[in-house]
Amino acid sequence: MIDLNAILLKHKVFVDTSSWMFPPSEAFFHGPMEQALRSTGQKLVLPGKVLEEVKKFLNHEDQEKRTRSRTAASILQKYIDEGLVQVFGSQNDPFTDQTILYVFQQFRVRYQLALITQDKGLATDVYNLNHQRAVSGQPIRVFRVNMHGQLSEWRFDDGSGTQAAPAAAPRHGRHREARQGDDAGQSPHVKKPHAELGVDDEQTAEDDKPIIRFRLGTHVESGGNELMSCRHLPGEGDAVISARYGQVRLGEPIGRGGEGDIYRTDTGLVCKIYKKEKLTHARCEKLKLMLTVPVERKGICWPRDIVTNQYGEFVGYLMDAAEGKPMQTCLFAKPVLLKNFPDWTRANLVKLCHTMLSQIEYLHERNIIIGDINPMNILIKNDREVYFVDTDSYQIENYPCPVGTVNFTAPEIQGKNFGTFLRTFEHEYFAVATLIFMTLLPGKPPYSQQGGGTPEDNIRKMDFPYPFGDDSTGKAPDGPWRFIWSHLTYKVKEALYKTFKENERVSVSELKFLIQQYHYSIVKQWSSDELFPMSHKIPEGKAVMMTCSKCGQEKQVHINHKQKLEQAGKPFICEECFQRNRLQRLQRMQAAAAGTTAAYPGNAQPKLGGTTQAGTRPRTGGSTGPTTNARPAGPTGTKGPWGPTGPTGTGATVRKPNAGPRTPPQAGTRPQVSPGSGAQKAQPARKKSLLDRLIDFLSNI
Repeated sequence: MIDLNAILLKHKVFVDTSSWMFPPSEAFFHGPMEQALRSTGQKLVLPGKVLEEVKKFLNHEDQEKRTRSRTAASILQKYIDEGLVQVFGSQNDPFTDQTILYVFQQFRVRYQLALITQDKGLATDVYNLNHQRAVSGQPIRVFRVNMHGQLSEWRFDDGSGTQAAPAAAPRHGRHREARQGDDAGQSPHVKKPHAELGVDDEQTAEDDKPIIRFRLGTHVESGGNELMSCRHLPGEGDAVISARYGQVRLGEPIGRGGEGDIYRTDTGLVCKIYKKEKLTHARCEKLKLMLTVPVERKGICWPRDIVTNQYGEFVGYLMDAAEGKPMQTCLFAKPVLLKNFPDWTRANLVKLCHTMLSQIEYLHERNIIIGDINPMNILIKNDREVYFVDTDSYQIENYPCPVGTVNFTAPEIQGKNFGTFLRTFEHEYFAVATLIFMTLLPGKPPYSQQGGGTPEDNIRKMDFPYPFGDDSTGKAPDGPWRFIWSHLTYKVKEALYKTFKENERVSVSELKFLIQQYHYSIVKQWSSDELFPMSHKIPEGKAVMMTCSKCGQEKQVHINHKQKLEQAGKPFICEECFQRNRLQRLQRMQAAAAGTTAAYPGNAQPKLGGTTQAGTRPRTGGSTGPTTNARPAGPTGTKGPWGPTGPTGTGATVRKPNAGPRTPPQAGTRPQVSPGSGAQKAQPARKKSLLDRLIDFLSNI
């Protein structure tokens, strides 16, 4: 039996809409809860959006919902009249669930918080805050009203019964034994819930098992690099021996790499057969160690068993088969992304980020460090199903990941021999942030810029080119990248900026939470759903329409941009036409360098050929499009549902053209541009931030 008085005295208790609308709650709120509130003198915390949502259902077409809402409204009115609840918030606050998540995220360090909800998804998300490792907060408790009108604590195994109050999640352990009971901060029978983006996922059998972890490594394992004997290297049609699966027949090869070949088998698994020069004692021992920790999560192609040839000699291992296409080849360029996923919007990219972060979070919980986060080793089937391959290279205990990729390598370990040291989770957080950045800005590395040094130099200097707040280098890459950056939510931009500019890295769990908020922002149309927006995000009240002088299409622009153009007496040219003209200029430059002219009659695309006019010099830029300063300015300090969006900057600097006469195109060469994607929905501005109001409110409860 839960002691309501004790809960109310120790915690600030929040109640969401679903609990007020739940029929058995009438007996609970009129009985035990009312008595406990009067005896303790405490108040329930009520987000103002709850009142709006209950009111909305009063006129619902479904009679049952109308009845529930009338009952909920009657109880709420009584609680308000008698001072049993404290209401906070305003009409500009986000949806109740997101408000509660934000509050619990921000204030779990300062206060003991509890939530009463019937929503399993919300319960799971709030409970998961206990497992954020970067911030040690006080334990959050999550309750529900059961069918008997009594308070029960949520369980995340079968959704019934009660559980001990969840404690803060442990830091990474040093032992391979199962972490459960008090050591894990939860009951042995309670799993850590796994919250996917926007849905209540099916719980897997693996989630019901206690987590078994590897030890954290202390030194690089030395020795074992001697080659093992191998009298016969199996190939297609040969049989290999597995202690777990018996005799396994190798089928057709499905992949070849520097370490070995991948074959289909008659078991449904695939088999990696190493090349002879890769068959070392250390590799065999590492695989045996990997088999001691069960990794049963779909999408992580973990070793299932080692295999030997007919002489009992180690030759490779069995693993789960992967599906999909490598991220590098199917996502990291606009044409291939649109070809492989023609129906995707930005929401799908954000879901994909959440899916990958969930997989990485699962590995980190078991003290597994990927090390080489390589887009070629991540296969994408859809936004909710990805596969991580080449797991035999992951860092396990004292076995380092011996390979790496420049763009995904943290500044402090650039240029080092990866096989000589152990990576840390901090190193991994940098690589994960890079992966998310290159997903949101498809294929664009975070340090790619105009006029910068090599990728390695830029990373060492932390020369991040994208603007945030008052910081703007003016070196952000031209094209859609600076526009995409401006449309990211403030919190996501802040996390990425701090990682790449200030070396303040966020954990995988925290980044996953921010991505979840981003998805909700898209769903609510507070953020753009365009894959490749062609303009900066424009704050509410600053958007005006202008007609492009090239294509005749009306486009939404920032009012400051319109005023600058009018003051300078320049025509408006939309971004699509500007980029098309830029492409034409580049093609003419190539033609001029080859001693030919471009001839492209009518509306056809420019083609190389012909001769240049006398006295014409190649141009490095052009004046047909607006300069950077004449383009729409980014929003300046506007506030969205999760906080200020921050200024987005003005993007890249356009080079001035060289001196000399311009070679005009032939008549009738104006390119035809398809209509743009339309105006973006602007974010509503709020007079006072939710965070400021909550600080004032919670401090006075």
